[in-house]
Formats: sequence, structure tokens, C-alpha cells
Amino acid sequence: QSIQRLNDSIINKNQSSLTSLLNYNTVIYFKENGLSMTSSPSFRGTTSQQTVVVWNGININSQLLGQTDFNTISTRGFNSIDVKAGGGSVVYGSGAIGGTIHLNNDLKFTDTFKNDFQIYYGEFNTISAIYGITAATKKWSIDASFTRNSSDNDFKFVGQEVWNKNGQYYNNTFDAAIGYKINSKNSIKFYSEIFDGERHFSLTSPNATKTKYQDYNIRNLLTWSSSFNKFESNLRLAYISEHYNYFEDINLDGYTSGGVKSFIGKYDLDYTLSSTMKISTIIDYTKNDGVGSGIGKSSREIGGASLLWKHTLTEKWNYEISARKEVSDVYKSPVLFSVGSRYNFSDFYQLKFNLSRNYRVPTFNDLYWEGSGNPDLKPESSYQAEIGNE
Repeated sequence: QSIQRLNDSIINKNQSSLTSLLNYNTVIYFKENGLSMTSSPSFRGTTSQQTVVVWNGININSQLLGQTDFNTISTRGFNSIDVKAGGGSVVYGSGAIGGTIHLNNDLKFTDTFKNDFQIYYGEFNTISAIYGITAATKKWSIDASFTRNSSDNDFKFVGQEVWNKNGQYYNNTFDAAIGYKINSKNSIKFYSEIFDGERHFSLTSPNATKTKYQDYNIRNLLTWSSSFNKFESNLRLAYISEHYNYFEDINLDGYTSGGVKSFIGKYDLDYTLSSTMKISTIIDYTKNDGVGSGIGKSSREIGGASLLWKHTLTEKWNYEISARKEVSDVYKSPVLFSVGSRYNFSDFYQLKFNLSRNYRVPTFNDLYWEGSGNPDLKPESSYQAEIGNE
């Protein structure tokens, strides 16, 4: 599959929102309801629920909505961001149909000490401030950043004596990554991200009721990477929580709220059979506990296993095959698969092919939302094929 990597120099040249970065540097289409408002992507014509954001190897799409709001992701806490086109449910799980966006904290164990501070100010009292620090030795590596964005967002509409009302917002993001190299074959890394934001939704008419929406998301991930003989393993343990408050009228005390707390365990094991053959397994377990004004109190458990095979037949020709099966207490999951091959006809021409079956599981809102949820919903399933010329 085609992968586009955005390195740290490209990330620093763009605004700190993930929407802005991808809008100007990739082919993904975004529907954005104003600066820093809700933002949803369409990757290869699919919906935002069919595009997955992967944070250091973990799928972080909302369990309530099935998507990630790209304006709640600050890019300044990451060293690189990868955009991978096409299906990836065998490896990345539910929703990886149109494509996947990978947010990476690449820790390096080399003697380094670096500080970075940037501040931007613009019209409508728009402020963006970023501070980052990187410190590393041959044993330790630390990378941390803080980002603050805010704006009154009270611009004047072109050709009218009307101003954007109730469009103000702010958000704060703290990112940290800490790594310790035990020896040449083992390392432990801890990643953490906290997002706190509030945005008022612009009025669609002068007499409309003023509303606002608050987000509070926490992500923590512990990884242990090791290599021994022909084996390479990676154990990930993650705790992710998402929470929102929606004020239908900001002049009143009442609001609706909801949230999901998720525990994720994921273990990858690679075995190199020879210089041309490699087999990999992925075993994962996810437990989601949700509670909210519209969904009541609900939970679900998902376990899955994937098997992947890579084979280089000649210097010009290789192929990959993979399959995945999940078991859940809420729904039945189809057997997923992917097949891909690449052939180099010459130094300047390459032909690629891939075929896959992918899926998206129903969200908590899909299943349990009062008045419209359906607990008997089945997962979405998709087949896709691609031929690429380079």
C-alpha cells in the first residue's frame, strides 16, 4: 500500500491542528465547520467513520462516534505522521477502510538536549503557543510538548454587516514520551496525551440558541519492545478515556454528557524464517465501558488474532498475505484478510496490487442511543482492490 510520511520539518511549518496539516499536504478531503470546529475527513470517498487514527500503534477512534475529530489532535507532539491509503483492519481493527493516519513519537537514544518555543498571534485575538523539549542520552529519552490554541473567532462575513457570533474556542494539549533502553535488545517506553478543549458553535441565525461543547481526552500507553535470536516482540498496554459535555443552552446549567473508558492489550510477535520469509502474529484484547445521557451504561469486550506472512520471491518480486478473526460479546465479526504483491519490472517502473476485506463495528451510539440505537446491528463489511503504478 502507498504510504506518505510527513516528517517533523513539515509538521513545524504548518498550523498545529491535524486538519490543517493533512488538508495542505495530502489528498484527504475535509469537511470543517469553521476554524477549530468539528472536522471530519473523507479518504478515497469514504466517511470519517471509515478512517482510523493510529496513535503509536493503537486505534484511538471514538467508541461513541466511531471517528476522530481531527481538530482535537495537535500535531506538535509528534515526530512524524504517516498517511496510509486503503484498508488495514487486519492490523489496525475497526474502521480502517478508506485509510489510516499514524501519529508517531519516535524516541531516539542519542545525546540530545533541545528546546523549542513558538508563539503566533493573529486577527480576532487568535493565539497559538507551542513549547517542546527533547532530552536524551544513550539510556534515556524524553520528548514532551504543550500546545495552546484559542480565538474569539468573531470575524465579519464578507459583504455583510454581520459578525460570527458564539464562535470562540480554546484547547490545550500536553504530550509526553519517555523511553528507557534496558540493553541492546530490550526497551520500555511510556506515552501520554491529555486534551482539554471547549468550543462554542457559531449561530446559524441571529435568534438561535447559543451552544457549546467540551472535550476531555486522556491517552496512556506502555510498551515493551524486545528482540532475541530471530524473534522480535512488542507488548502494548493502553488506557484511553474520552468524555464530552454538551450545553444546549450556555445560559442554563443543564447539559448532556457521555464517555467511554477503554483498556487495550496488544502483543505483536515477528519471526524471521530466513532472509526472504517472515511470519507475524498479533493478539489483542479490548474492553470498553461507556456511560452517557443517551446510551445509559454499557460495556463490551473484543478479542482478536491476526496472522501475517511476508515472502520475497526474487529481488524483483514479493508478496504478503494476512488474515484476522475477532470474537466479541456484542456482535459477530467476519473473517478479514488482505493480499498484496509488488513487482519491479525495471529500475524506474513498479507495479503493485492489493486486495482486502475490512470492517467497522457499531459504535456505542449506533447500538444504544435512546430512541434510535439498534443493539442487533451487524458490523459494516467492505471489499476493496487496488492496482498501483509507480
